[in-house]
Amino acid sequence: MKLIICFLAFLAVVYGSPVEKTNNKKINEAFLKCANICNNDSYEPLCATDGDKLTYSFQNECALKKYNCEHNKIMTKKSDKECPNSQGIRLS
Repeated sequence: MKLIICFLAFLAVVYGSPVEKTNNKKINEAFLKCANICNNDSYEPLCATDGDKLTYSFQNECALKKYNCEHNKIMTKKSDKECPNSQGIRLS
């Protein structure tokens, strides 16, 4: 019986942590805030950069705006084509 009570107390501490609930709430709020930015499915690829070394390919400018919103970043358009050596493309 003591083992069960200790186990339940452990679960309450680990999974009932207010810090984790706060982080999940922030993630959900960011997702909801950014979810409706893109309604454009057109394929007009572009390469975007953060101004340093980081570059990503995006389906279109709308997908870039959504990415910036979700990640709280400021990536800007570098060219009207996929980035060279891109490891994929962000689609919306």
